[in-house]
Amino acid sequence: MFYLLPGMGADSKMYQGAWLDINPAVCIDWPPYEGEATLSELAGKVAAHYPIQDNDILIGSSMGGMVALEIARRIRLDRVVLVGSAIDGSEMNGLLTLLTPFVDAAPLEFFQKLAARQDGLFQQMFAASDPDFMRAMCKAISTWDGYPGDLTRVTRIHGEKDKVIKCPRDCQVIKGAGHLLPITHASACVEIIRRSIP
Repeated sequence: MFYLLPGMGADSKMYQGAWLDINPAVCIDWPPYEGEATLSELAGKVAAHYPIQDNDILIGSSMGGMVALEIARRIRLDRVVLVGSAIDGSEMNGLLTLLTPFVDAAPLEFFQKLAARQDGLFQQMFAASDPDFMRAMCKAISTWDGYPGDLTRVTRIHGEKDKVIKCPRDCQVIKGAGHLLPITHASACVEIIRRSIP
């Protein structure tokens, strides 16, 4: 079974178009926020909420990829596919890391109201997200110690122009794509997954 984890500020609707050709697959939503403060805690909640088992495949975008790696510490997955995601904090944009201490003061709710007036898919998902969850996960990412496991079981897909997470060397690059490549370059992502996973 494939499980597709969204990014922070997104939900299962980010996986449309070519993503729907992956079968069998479950596009998940984040469970209701109940005070989880670390990516490990969130991974435990996701693993308990969905019937993820040994030999399943997790595909995670941005923060979803980091959570997938945390789940891989608990369950022997067949493979993790990172889409515009990171294996440790050093790959994050340094400016974003510096801004993390100010996240509690950030007017997320105001930005969500502005986003709700826009027609874009990402804007609508962001507008509907729990601001407390987003604040907590910003902090969780900043303190994440990364994934120490077997990277031979990890496939990395990254946008050439990603400004949020630096494009790593050990990845399959999608030219012209940015951080939202699961939405903007769905077909290219799915084609790489098909080639990478028998």
